[in-house]
Amino acid sequence: MTGFGIDPDQGLSQADELRVVRLAAELGYESAWTNAGPDAAAFERCRGWHLASGLTVGISAVPAPGQPPAFYADHARQLWELTGGHFTLVVGSGLLSQ
Repeated sequence: MTGFGIDPDQGLSQADELRVVRLAAELGYESAWTNAGPDAAAFERCRGWHLASGLTVGISAVPAPGQPPAFYADHARQLWELTGGHFTLVVGSGLLSQ
């Protein structure tokens, strides 16, 4: 599977991110990935990307200590259902840098 990633720290606007994922889908990319912080922003980013492009989406690393397990499970389930199973969540045990 050919994929690419966008880090929110790259400073792209939401509109620019959506243009990138649409173009990537047109060029034959199969997945779009982002990283996560201790909130739901990465899940929302993936939701928007999938709705805009139809690409499989994923969160490359969620620092598990950031939220209770139910937080991640609920958001992941919702995104899994929305995408028809075209979502991957990678969970790590690391900590967020201060």
